[in-house]
Amino acid sequence: MKRIMSVNGSSVYEYATTGPARTLICSTPSSRALLTDPTLCGTPYRRHSRNAVAQALHALTATDTSDLSTTPADQFATLNVLRGGLSFGIEDALGNVLQADPAVSFVGTERPPDGPIELTYDRWELADASVLVVGDIIGTGSTLARVLTEAVERAAKRGRPLQSILVFTIGSRLGVQRVLAALAATPAIASTYVQSQPSLTVVALEALYDLPSPEAPPAFPHFPFDLLRAPAAAAPEYEHHRLSTPGSLFERCAIYDGGVRAFTPADHTAERSAWWASVTDRKLPLAEVATRTAGLETYRKPLEQWKTTVPWSTQISHDEAAAIHRLGQKAIAFADDLTTDEYARDHLVAKGHTGTRT
Repeated sequence: MKRIMSVNGSSVYEYATTGPARTLICSTPSSRALLTDPTLCGTPYRRHSRNAVAQALHALTATDTSDLSTTPADQFATLNVLRGGLSFGIEDALGNVLQADPAVSFVGTERPPDGPIELTYDRWELADASVLVVGDIIGTGSTLARVLTEAVERAAKRGRPLQSILVFTIGSRLGVQRVLAALAATPAIASTYVQSQPSLTVVALEALYDLPSPEAPPAFPHFPFDLLRAPAAAAPEYEHHRLSTPGSLFERCAIYDGGVRAFTPADHTAERSAWWASVTDRKLPLAEVATRTAGLETYRKPLEQWKTTVPWSTQISHDEAAAIHRLGQKAIAFADDLTTDEYARDHLVAKGHTGTRT
C-alpha cells in the first residue's frame, strides 16, 4: 500500500491488486467521522457520505491518478443503486468538483433466497457518456457485479462502449475482488456489438473491510455482509481516528445497513440497540468483540512485529506508527479490563455525545 498524495486532510493510497483494474484507498475528514460515529444517521449520515465522496474526488483530481480533470463534462454518467447508493451523491460531487452535469441512471435489485441477483427496477440514462461513476456499499460484491455487468452490456449495445468506470465505495476486500473479477470476465460482449472492456478504478473510503469468517462461533451475532475493521487494509489516518474513539470502537460493523441508516434512522437506532442487547445478553467478553469486529488482536504484538503486519507502516514516520500502536494497545487493554455490560453502560457512544477518547 503506497501513499500517492495528501492534501487538505485527505490522503490517497494505492492498494495492490492483480489485473488491470486499480484500487485506491482514500481517507477524508468526512468519511473518518462517518465511519467512527454510528449515531450519524438520516440527514447527517447523507451529508457526511456526500461530503466524503466530494473530498475524495477532489483529492483524485489534485493528482495524476486519473484523467477525470481532462474528461469533457458531457462524457460523464452516474448510476445510483437503490437505495444505499443514493447517499453517495455522485452526481453532485461531479457537478461541484468537475462542473459536470451527468446523465443519471437508477437500478433497484433483489436477492432471491436461492438465485442470482435480479434487477427489479431500472432506468438507464447513459446518453453518450464514456465514463460511468458509481457510489455504493460493497458487501459480498454480488449486487454491484451484476449491475456493472449490465451497464457495460447496455453501453456496448448502444454502439459506444464505456471507456472507464469509477466506483466510490465503503466496502469489503472480498466484495471488491468479486466486482473486479466479474468485470474482467465480462466478455468482449458478443461480436454483433462493439467490443470493449472499460478500465476500472475502485476508490474505497478509509479501508477495505473484512467479512465475517464462516468459522466464527455460531453464538456470535453477525450478518454475512458486515464490514469488519482490520488495520492491514486501512488508511493510517482512519486507524488513528478509530482507535481514538473507544465509544464506537466495538460496533458490530463499520456501517451497518447503509440504506436503513440513511433513510430510516429510527430503524437503524433500533437495529444497533438490538445488537448490543444481544451481545450483553449472551455475556460475550468485550475482548472477543474487540477481536471479531474491530481487528484489535494484532495490537498485542510488539511495535516492530506489528509493523510487519500493516503494509502502510512504511508510508508514515516511525513516530506516527508508534503513536497508532500505542492507541491500539490501549484499546485492547481497555477491552481486557471491562465486561461488555460495563462498556455498554458507561462508554458506548449514544445519540448526543461522542464517548470518551483514549
